[in-house]
Amino acid sequence: MLQPEKFSDYLSILAVMLSAISLYISYRNYRRDVSHLQISLRFDVSPGRGSEYIVRVTNDGRRPASIIRMSARLKNGEQYPVFDTLTLLTETQFKEVSVPMAGFRNEHPLYIRAFEVQDSTGRVYKARTWKLWWHVRRVWKPELNR
Repeated sequence: MLQPEKFSDYLSILAVMLSAISLYISYRNYRRDVSHLQISLRFDVSPGRGSEYIVRVTNDGRRPASIIRMSARLKNGEQYPVFDTLTLLTETQFKEVSVPMAGFRNEHPLYIRAFEVQDSTGRVYKARTWKLWWHVRRVWKPELNR
């Protein structure tokens, strides 16, 4: 038979476990309910348009998010604005922005280190270009940007 002291110990352990599970579920629901932007990058080369980055910003949160600005972070640390129009993105909505390399003094595409997107709450989301390193090296042709 269980002694009263052991029963209260088991009951308190069970209460702590249930409260931890409840806290975890509450945190997951909170994170899922806020707005969150996801940035994906693509690099394309075409004879008519030259080389360009295509930045796709998707709201994968439940609440609407507003994009305030998008900028390219260069190798020397400077920021170069590429998009500054207030844009509202609802759940699963996306915005694609084309960033041609012709606007960067014909520098190498990897001169751009990252693209940064700022939302209306002041949060900055980053997508780094090093993930496209092999693809850019394989397809980039400097003569197409002239």
